[in-house]
Amino acid sequence: MYQRLSDFLDQTILCETIPELEALCAKALGHYEIQHFLCTNMYGLKCSVNRRPMFGSWDSVWAKQLIKNSYFVDDPTGQFTLGLEGDGLPYYWSELQIKKELTPSQHKLFKLAWDAGLREGIVFSLRTGADELAVFSMAGLNFKPDKKIKGILQSIAFQAHARARQILLENNPIGHMPDRISQSLTRDISSLTQAEKRVIQLLAEDLSAIAIAELKDVSVSTVRKHIAAAKRKLQVDELGGLVAVAHRHKLIN
Repeated sequence: MYQRLSDFLDQTILCETIPELEALCAKALGHYEIQHFLCTNMYGLKCSVNRRPMFGSWDSVWAKQLIKNSYFVDDPTGQFTLGLEGDGLPYYWSELQIKKELTPSQHKLFKLAWDAGLREGIVFSLRTGADELAVFSMAGLNFKPDKKIKGILQSIAFQAHARARQILLENNPIGHMPDRISQSLTRDISSLTQAEKRVIQLLAEDLSAIAIAELKDVSVSTVRKHIAAAKRKLQVDELGGLVAVAHRHKLIN
């Protein structure tokens, strides 16, 4: 068990690109029934203002949903980056759901994760500065809480994040984590009409298409056309994703 960790730590140093590191993490974490992992850097006064995914298992069903729909913006694991009690200790997804009040959209995220085959996960906080830290979340279909491997997983998270940060900063001249998600997706934000933006804003207030139509004194068909156009331009396929992407690009305060 510990030999695997030793080998991982040695090999991490040799990784020169993020894809190399992701492949190494996938192999190492796979031994512990983990198929999904995502490490996100946080910036700002509360270390949650600006979230930038650094690396992860992008090919997993859950990761594809998380990234395409910008669900990581409202991911509750990011909200508790310093641990459930603010102590920086690791915690399990199930503990978060039991101990903390979550918004309806955050409960939906856990349901989506469950539907994607992820039954349990663990979250590690990785402090790097006064206004910067990272959260490393990992999960799997058959993953279960286990004190014996918690320390091993924490060591993997710490080493992988440190190496990823080094690689990304070396390749980014401005000295700040690049926005890998914006780089990989072309969001046609500027082409949104004022009507489409307003519909998104009202959706963020939990109004239905029917309620929006009544409020704006237009047909439901017109509202649905605005929603469909906005989804196409922002490359999302769910209403929750539409709102999350809008939040990420500051279309909604």
